[in-house]
Amino acid sequence: MKRILLLLFAVFLAGALGFAIDPEGKKANEAKQTQQVRDAEIAFAAAARAKDYEKAMSFWDEDIHFFNDGKMSSGMAAQRKNWEFLKDPNVSITWSPEIVEASGGLGYTTGPYELRVKQKDGSEKVSHGRYTTIWRRKPNGAWKAALDVGSPEPPPAKQ
Repeated sequence: MKRILLLLFAVFLAGALGFAIDPEGKKANEAKQTQQVRDAEIAFAAAARAKDYEKAMSFWDEDIHFFNDGKMSSGMAAQRKNWEFLKDPNVSITWSPEIVEASGGLGYTTGPYELRVKQKDGSEKVSHGRYTTIWRRKPNGAWKAALDVGSPEPPPAKQ
């Protein structure tokens, strides 16, 4: 896992150094890629909010790496299983990107998420957290999520 993150950091660093050669052209391309990643993240969140399981799954890269309960898993089959909750009418998830950057065919998004689970007694369990997603541009120009990390926030302290 550390190798993946170091590799992604190295790619971002190499892209950043490349901007020094042609800053105006590179900046325009970076802005375009950043908007494309933002658009992909927003469309992904909208599909999840609408509980459109197949549409939501279409935003993952085939070799997605993700963390669930502190353990890393990989591959679309594992991610499809991980996101089965989206089919449950008693569960909803929402999120929105606060920070988006992209350069050289890689991008990242990060922001808050909220997970709501309706309990059998009618009450609702709500949990919050932060997510970070690394996006990769595919040869056809589509952006796919290649790495996804969610970090739940602890519940509020009882007073």
